[in-house]
Amino acid sequence: MLIFRRLLGFLRPYRRPVVWSFVLAAGAMIMTVLIPLLTGEAINSVRAHDRHALIIYVVAIGVAGILRLGLSATRRLVAGRVSLGVELDLRNTLYGHLQELELGFFDRQQTGQLMSRATVDLQSVRFFLGYGLIFIAQSVLTIALAAVAMFFLQPVGKHVVSICHNISCDLRGADEIVQQVCRLTNAPLHGTSPDGRFTVHTVECQGACANAPMFDLDGVYHEDLDAEKVKRILGGMR
Repeated sequence: MLIFRRLLGFLRPYRRPVVWSFVLAAGAMIMTVLIPLLTGEAINSVRAHDRHALIIYVVAIGVAGILRLGLSATRRLVAGRVSLGVELDLRNTLYGHLQELELGFFDRQQTGQLMSRATVDLQSVRFFLGYGLIFIAQSVLTIALAAVAMFFLQPVGKHVVSICHNISCDLRGADEIVQQVCRLTNAPLHGTSPDGRFTVHTVECQGACANAPMFDLDGVYHEDLDAEKVKRILGGMR
């Protein structure tokens, strides 16, 4: 820990660009998390046959991608300058220390080892201070933003109904099952009921084509569904 604190001391002359590096990295990560979120909304607009909303989401995805590219490129340029400055300061400090040593020290040390410390080792430290800390911060921020997106932006109900909407189920009445499930649970498709009890969404093939239509309720398959069976299953969940 003491060594780490000493290394952080070499970043003090570069406080402003270091702060900008973190700000740019945070912006790039926000765009990275925002793109899948916008893509999901675009898919929902396709399902709802809402052309106007789809165009808006497509444009937003493009803008987010461009912003992510610009923020990432700028961050790399700023961090690169910081890392080169840190490496220069480290080498000057090392060379200054070596010049203060007695000649007997150099008789006992191999020149190749000293050159390795002054080049390869310092370069590794430079990459850590210039890029490594930023990557660590980006990873932590990505996990935090993903957790917020998953748990807070669209909370999942106590019971999750995953209705198969592939071709086999589609041909055997999946649309009617979807409408009935949404009506009985009072939950919108790809949403959660106001009381927080049910989340309803459609999924691709569940591997039960011979017994279509079907849905997955809290990890349990219910097959060969009809209106009466759906009513009985969901009625028991109330």
